Amino acid sequence: MWRQVDSIRYRADGKAEKVFRIRDYNTVNTRIANTYSLEWTGNNITRVVEEYGDKTDPLYTVYVYNYTFDDKPHIYADFQAMLLDGGFNAEYFCANNITKAEQVNGNGSTDVNTFIYEYNSKNKVNKMKSYYSFDQPLGEKLTTFEYRK
Repeated sequence: MWRQVDSIRYRADGKAEKVFRIRDYNTVNTRIANTYSLEWTGNNITRVVEEYGDKTDPLYTVYVYNYTFDDKPHIYADFQAMLLDGGFNAEYFCANNITKAEQVNGNGSTDVNTFIYEYNSKNKVNKMKSYYSFDQPLGEKLTTFEYRK
Protein backbone atom coordinates (compact mmCIF):
# COMPACT_ATOMS: atom_id res chain seq x y z
CA MET A 1 0.00 0.00 0.00
CA TRP A 2 1.89 3.05 -1.25
CA ARG A 3 0.19 6.35 -0.43
CA GLN A 4 1.05 10.04 -0.53
CA VAL A 5 2.05 11.53 2.85
CA ASP A 6 1.84 15.07 4.17
CA SER A 7 2.23 14.49 7.90
CA ILE A 8 2.86 11.65 10.36
CA ARG A 9 1.87 11.62 14.03
CA TYR A 10 4.08 9.51 16.32
CA ARG A 11 3.39 7.76 19.61
CA ALA A 12 5.47 8.42 22.73
CA ASP A 13 7.55 5.31 21.93
CA GLY A 14 8.56 6.79 18.55
CA LYS A 15 6.41 4.57 16.34
CA ALA A 16 4.19 6.13 13.68
CA GLU A 17 0.56 6.18 14.80
CA LYS A 18 -1.34 8.07 12.11
CA VAL A 19 -0.47 9.25 8.60
CA PHE A 20 -2.26 12.25 7.08
CA ARG A 21 -2.79 13.48 3.54
CA ILE A 22 -3.91 17.11 3.32
CA ARG A 23 -5.62 18.82 0.37
CA ASP A 24 -5.83 22.47 -0.70
CA TYR A 25 -2.96 23.82 1.38
CA ASN A 26 -3.07 27.53 2.14
CA THR A 27 -6.67 28.00 1.02
CA VAL A 28 -9.94 28.37 2.86
CA ASN A 29 -10.67 24.78 1.74
CA THR A 30 -7.69 23.20 3.54
CA ARG A 31 -8.77 19.78 4.81
CA ILE A 32 -7.57 16.33 5.73
CA ALA A 33 -8.33 14.17 2.70
CA ASN A 34 -7.06 10.80 3.96
CA THR A 35 -5.80 9.28 7.18
CA TYR A 36 -4.13 5.95 7.83
CA SER A 37 -4.35 4.73 11.44
CA LEU A 38 -1.60 2.21 12.26
CA GLU A 39 -1.83 -0.68 14.73
CA TRP A 40 1.42 -2.31 15.81
CA THR A 41 2.25 -5.77 17.12
CA GLY A 42 5.85 -5.70 18.28
CA ASN A 43 7.86 -4.04 15.51
CA ASN A 44 5.38 -4.70 12.70
CA ILE A 45 2.31 -2.80 11.53
CA THR A 46 -0.39 -5.47 11.58
CA ARG A 47 -3.39 -3.32 10.68
CA VAL A 48 -4.01 -0.06 8.82
CA VAL A 49 -7.40 1.64 8.72
CA GLU A 50 -7.67 4.02 5.76
CA GLU A 51 -10.22 6.82 6.01
CA TYR A 52 -11.24 9.26 3.31
CA GLY A 53 -13.28 12.45 3.23
CA ASP A 54 -14.06 15.30 0.89
CA LYS A 55 -15.15 18.93 1.25
CA THR A 56 -18.63 18.05 2.50
CA ASP A 57 -18.29 14.57 4.03
CA PRO A 58 -16.61 13.64 7.31
CA LEU A 59 -13.92 10.96 7.20
CA TYR A 60 -15.21 7.43 6.67
CA THR A 61 -13.45 4.05 6.45
CA VAL A 62 -12.59 3.04 2.90
CA TYR A 63 -10.23 0.11 3.44
CA VAL A 64 -8.82 -1.94 6.28
CA TYR A 65 -5.48 -3.65 5.65
CA ASN A 66 -4.38 -6.63 7.75
CA TYR A 67 -0.79 -7.89 7.55
CA THR A 68 0.86 -11.19 8.46
CA PHE A 69 4.66 -11.49 8.79
CA ASP A 70 7.45 -14.02 8.85
CA ASP A 71 10.19 -13.96 11.50
CA LYS A 72 13.05 -12.88 9.18
CA PRO A 73 14.66 -9.41 8.97
CA HIS A 74 12.82 -7.07 6.60
CA ILE A 75 13.96 -7.32 3.00
CA TYR A 76 14.41 -3.55 2.60
CA ALA A 77 15.86 -2.80 6.05
CA ASP A 78 19.24 -1.70 4.67
CA PHE A 79 17.80 1.14 2.59
CA GLN A 80 14.42 1.86 4.15
CA ALA A 81 14.82 5.65 4.30
CA MET A 82 15.39 5.88 0.53
CA LEU A 83 11.92 4.42 -0.06
CA LEU A 84 10.06 7.12 1.90
CA ASP A 85 10.15 9.88 -0.70
CA GLY A 86 6.81 11.57 -0.01
CA GLY A 87 4.93 8.29 0.25
CA PHE A 88 3.83 5.78 2.86
CA ASN A 89 3.95 2.01 2.64
CA ALA A 90 3.34 0.03 5.84
CA GLU A 91 5.87 -2.59 4.76
CA TYR A 92 8.82 -0.18 4.99
CA PHE A 93 8.15 0.61 8.66
CA CYS A 94 8.19 -3.05 9.73
CA ALA A 95 10.93 -5.27 11.12
CA ASN A 96 9.85 -8.44 9.28
CA ASN A 97 8.67 -9.47 5.81
CA ILE A 98 4.99 -9.41 4.95
CA THR A 99 3.72 -12.84 3.90
CA LYS A 100 0.08 -11.82 3.48
CA ALA A 101 -1.63 -8.48 2.91
CA GLU A 102 -5.40 -8.50 3.13
CA GLN A 103 -7.48 -5.54 1.92
CA VAL A 104 -11.02 -5.42 3.29
CA ASN A 105 -13.00 -3.15 0.99
CA GLY A 106 -15.79 -0.78 2.02
CA ASN A 107 -18.35 -3.15 0.47
CA GLY A 108 -17.13 -6.06 2.63
CA SER A 109 -15.25 -7.91 -0.12
CA THR A 110 -11.65 -8.95 0.52
CA ASP A 111 -8.59 -9.02 -1.73
CA VAL A 112 -5.38 -10.78 -0.70
CA ASN A 113 -1.76 -10.42 -1.79
CA THR A 114 0.67 -13.18 -0.73
CA PHE A 115 4.46 -13.26 -0.67
CA ILE A 116 6.81 -16.26 -0.56
CA TYR A 117 10.50 -15.70 0.16
CA GLU A 118 13.59 -17.77 -0.54
CA TYR A 119 16.52 -16.98 1.78
CA ASN A 120 20.28 -17.37 1.38
CA SER A 121 22.71 -18.68 4.00
CA LYS A 122 22.97 -15.18 5.56
CA ASN A 123 19.19 -15.05 6.12
CA LYS A 124 18.71 -12.48 3.35
CA VAL A 125 16.07 -12.78 0.66
CA ASN A 126 17.28 -14.25 -2.66
CA LYS A 127 13.87 -14.40 -4.33
CA MET A 128 10.40 -13.11 -3.62
CA LYS A 129 7.37 -14.58 -5.37
CA SER A 130 4.35 -12.26 -5.11
CA TYR A 131 0.72 -12.89 -5.98
CA TYR A 132 -1.23 -9.64 -6.30
CA SER A 133 -4.99 -9.20 -6.27
CA PHE A 134 -4.81 -5.45 -5.36
CA ASP A 135 -2.50 -2.42 -5.37
CA GLN A 136 -0.22 -3.76 -8.16
CA PRO A 137 -0.77 -5.21 -11.60
CA LEU A 138 -2.78 -8.34 -10.88
CA GLY A 139 -1.05 -11.70 -11.07
CA GLU A 140 2.28 -13.26 -10.17
CA LYS A 141 5.60 -11.45 -9.96
CA LEU A 142 9.07 -12.89 -9.28
CA THR A 143 11.77 -10.59 -7.90
CA THR A 144 15.41 -11.69 -7.59
CA PHE A 145 17.86 -9.97 -5.24
CA GLU A 146 21.64 -9.92 -5.56
CA TYR A 147 24.05 -8.77 -2.85
CA ARG A 148 27.57 -7.47 -3.33
CA LYS A 149 30.32 -8.36 -0.90
